[in-house]
Amino acid sequence: QIVIEEEKDPLSASALGDFAQEKILVPIANPSNIGHHVELALLLKDKRSVNSISLLGVVLNDDEAEKNIVSFRKNLKDFVDTATAAEVDVDIITTIDQSSANGIVRTARETMSDIVILGWPGKVGILEKLLGDKVDLIIKNMDKNLFMCHIGHKLIDLQRIVIISPPMVEKEDGFALWVDKIAKLSSELTIPVLHIGHPDTHKIIGEDKKASNFTFHPFNDWSNPFSCDDLIQKNDLIVLVSAHPGYVSHLPVLDKMPTRLEHKYPENSRIVIFPKRHEETAMHSADDYIVRR
Repeated sequence: QIVIEEEKDPLSASALGDFAQEKILVPIANPSNIGHHVELALLLKDKRSVNSISLLGVVLNDDEAEKNIVSFRKNLKDFVDTATAAEVDVDIITTIDQSSANGIVRTARETMSDIVILGWPGKVGILEKLLGDKVDLIIKNMDKNLFMCHIGHKLIDLQRIVIISPPMVEKEDGFALWVDKIAKLSSELTIPVLHIGHPDTHKIIGEDKKASNFTFHPFNDWSNPFSCDDLIQKNDLIVLVSAHPGYVSHLPVLDKMPTRLEHKYPENSRIVIFPKRHEETAMHSADDYIVRR
């Protein structure tokens, strides 16, 4: 009985070793065009972590699988060599799977990644990418902090970060992580952050010394989420903090927000964050919602 109970206990940091330190995974759909996602990962990375940023290629399990693995690695070799020469720790992971979505979710678990940086869906208005798999399957099955990104411009050209978050987002497991990462990105780019959200969330963030570059605008009109449109400018990085159905900060309107953001702000770089999920912390069924005013 004692042995069984010990096996159920969470692993300590000493038992995890390097796995206890931050790990970022960046799935790459097209190795010939990795965009700015790796640059974003480098800016977000905790410099104290010994773990490299891993570029993931998922190869479909067919007769061409081995050939495609070699091709993927070859296409990224020059990039990795250049990064290594600049003392940037990047490596390549390739895996074979019947589904790229399953391959990404599985590898994130196997590598004990803390953050997965995923490319924005490629076809306007339809959440599809990654060799035809639906990106919503990744969202539904991912138990890591997922950053779904469209970075259309050089990050250095951004002038401000605008975060939009629903009420009670501070009660989710991934809250501290995304606040820390946005604060770090703000510091690295030397740009301010505007947080649009509930005053209770503002209060919690305002107590974080790392968030000294944040300003706040109260917002709770989630029946009309774009009523704050006048606050957003063309050179802003828009960050929407979403939530998984059944979790305390989830609102039904959030499920359609990535597509609505894409249509409303096609020229803006944007990130949708799905905080880490734990089934035991889900507080409501998908049909139950609490609105804080």
